[in-house]
Amino acid sequence: MHGLDCDSISENLFFIIEKEYNSGNIDSVDSLLKIWEKNCGIIEPIERIKLLLSLEDNSFNENMFSDNIIQNLLIYRALKNNYVTNDTVHYLPFEYYPDYPKLKKEFDIFSTKISKKLICTFDTNTIESLLYEFYASTPDSLFLRLQKPVYKETKLKKCYENYVYNTTRDSMLLHFGLITGVWVPIGNNKVLGWHPIAGFQFGFKNYDGWRLDLSMIIRFKDTKEPITLYFIDSLRTTSKYLGGYFGLNIEKEIYADINNELSLNGGFALDGFKSNFIENNIIYEENLSSANLNFGFSYRRILKQKRYIEFQPFYNIISYKTDGGTNLEGHAISFRLIFGFLSGKPISEAKRSVLNYKY
Repeated sequence: MHGLDCDSISENLFFIIEKEYNSGNIDSVDSLLKIWEKNCGIIEPIERIKLLLSLEDNSFNENMFSDNIIQNLLIYRALKNNYVTNDTVHYLPFEYYPDYPKLKKEFDIFSTKISKKLICTFDTNTIESLLYEFYASTPDSLFLRLQKPVYKETKLKKCYENYVYNTTRDSMLLHFGLITGVWVPIGNNKVLGWHPIAGFQFGFKNYDGWRLDLSMIIRFKDTKEPITLYFIDSLRTTSKYLGGYFGLNIEKEIYADINNELSLNGGFALDGFKSNFIENNIIYEENLSSANLNFGFSYRRILKQKRYIEFQPFYNIISYKTDGGTNLEGHAISFRLIFGFLSGKPISEAKRSVLNYKY
């Protein structure tokens, strides 16, 4: 919590700032704001006055926003909609309250006075227009309007998305997905040909971006070329093929926002395939297996209603031994497309409501 020094400085400087502003000494106001910020940090009252003054003299640009801009806007909205005042302090019931300094209600009267002086000559669908309406009349609409496509590339929109993502995720998120895709051998084993894959995956991700997945996959379709394998006691030729994969993967998120996640991925699996040969109505089966060390990356797109779609390319290090049959040495690449569901809440519903966030 801010100590007495910051509280005292805030109250004393405010009255001097108001006096200098009313006298038209804007340079003095700027100097006083720097002193205030040096002692208390970029708290909401300071950022509010700096933004209002920049709107008033048309010097605003988005580089003025502090790292706490979204939190500070939330505090101001809480003040406008929910605070109770007496002659000494504001009371903020919201969880976003960050050690607000003890300012008398005259401060809000002063900032409202500045905002009322602003004439909305700003172009529609600009950040200036949003801030003008936020401070002058309708603080409730800012976050809803900010989610319109026209604001997609603005710094304020990006700050908002980062704030939502970093403050509202559950500490652990469970997921389940159905897998489809293709497996392509790239060594001597390319005689096996490419194979479609199908399976499922489930796992969890923690708040720090570490993710653990368990996957079970089958590969089907006959081989591209006939292969020779040992069946019981002799070499025989067949094209029958049914492959399998059972593995554990660890991922680390390297980029994420509200709707997108990019992760590095590595894992270990049991890999293999079964082939058969029919002679005199007798089915002979042969199973080949290998360890599978794999690495790649994952891109996940979060959709509405707790759904996601994910793309995972992998390089698979495998080695099938045939004991004198067709040489199947070689590795493989695989491409997985996953359609999944989230069983946790990527965005806490209560916090999403406070932030006016919509999927």
